[in-house]
Amino acid sequence: ARGSRPAADALQRASAWLNNALRGARDDQRAEPERALAEAGEDRFETLNALHRRRASFDLAGLGRLALAWRALGRVELATEVDATAKEKLGVGPLDAPGKVRPIGDDPSRVEALALVAQSLLTANPGDAIGVRIVEWLEAQRGGPAGATPEAMAAAIEALDKVLGRARRTTGGACSVVARVNA
Repeated sequence: ARGSRPAADALQRASAWLNNALRGARDDQRAEPERALAEAGEDRFETLNALHRRRASFDLAGLGRLALAWRALGRVELATEVDATAKEKLGVGPLDAPGKVRPIGDDPSRVEALALVAQSLLTANPGDAIGVRIVEWLEAQRGGPAGATPEAMAAAIEALDKVLGRARRTTGGACSVVARVNA
């Protein structure tokens, strides 16, 4: 948007819409627009910090979004704290043992939550064991995270990219990913 008046105007209108969406929103509803504002380059430290202090009450999707918002602001240490909370909340959950993943159903919001958590964990460390296991689970789903939300699909692709990037660096090999949308 920098240097382009129409793009800057559109970004300003989008930011105003997101800020308006935050008015009266519950904490668990605030993580998504706050992440979008952070990704747009708005410094949201005070509001994110308020959410950070109440993160224990967040579901997995909210924690994933909050961690990604902190990463967008370059606050890795705070994102790591949120990731730790997500790991605690996840517990063993759908991930029984290394390499073994128990089915968690096809609830699109659960797929989205796991994909967001994996994206954050693997952004910090492409070899994170829980993040890798979540990606393995996402890959094992019939057709991938099919039927999930667009955000879940995007987060799953980002997480997969982190894992594959690590594999390319360690093996020197090339790989490809195919994402079928509305196939």
